[in-house]
Amino acid sequence: MNFNKIYFLIFCFLFLFLGQNKSIAYTTDEDGRPITTTIDVDEDGNQIPPGYPKVFDGIGYIDRISKKEIIINDQLYKLSPDVTFNIPNKLDVDYEIFQPGAYVGFLKNPNGKIDSIWLKK
Repeated sequence: MNFNKIYFLIFCFLFLFLGQNKSIAYTTDEDGRPITTTIDVDEDGNQIPPGYPKVFDGIGYIDRISKKEIIINDQLYKLSPDVTFNIPNKLDVDYEIFQPGAYVGFLKNPNGKIDSIWLKK
């Protein structure tokens, strides 16, 4: 069995083992040896930024936002007093950065209030 077949089988095994929320980048070094890298990706295939959750309680587009509540996809949600707003390159930013039309993911606390919102697009 040649090395290309072995690398292909390893690639297939890693893909099946890692599941759908991973992407595998396959390249070779200068000597032709394979280099594989796994990257966390979301349901749309976009890379998940460092520090971002892999799974959200909900996702959608912001219709309206204030300091105490938010409407996402026509659904009203109350915000926790300690809610954080997060963007790919910075965590805990001012809520005013989030505007209607932004695509977001959110996490809720046990009381059903949103306690963190994450900009997805």
